[in-house]
Amino acid sequence: MNEAQILATYKAILATTRQMLVAVEKNEWDTVNKLGQQCKQLTDTLTAHPIRQVLSKEAQKEKVALIQQIFACDAQIRAITEPGITRLHHYLSSVHKAFE
Repeated sequence: MNEAQILATYKAILATTRQMLVAVEKNEWDTVNKLGQQCKQLTDTLTAHPIRQVLSKEAQKEKVALIQQIFACDAQIRAITEPGITRLHHYLSSVHKAFE
């Protein structure tokens, strides 16, 4: 991958992550799932294609800024979803214990 392709992929990951956050906020779980699959495909692209050149300082800064924004969106998504996941885990544990 060249510099432009790398940055374009990170920008696509950020755009997808932002869409996921909106979908999570609207409880649109099918959309979240589809966007999660798209995000995985994009990240797989990064790992499957070796970088052919060292990024310029400007591109490196942009890449870091994009990654920070991706992490910020991810943190917001987790803040919304983790309480529900914890409740579901406790519920399933209690159901399992009831049938033991």
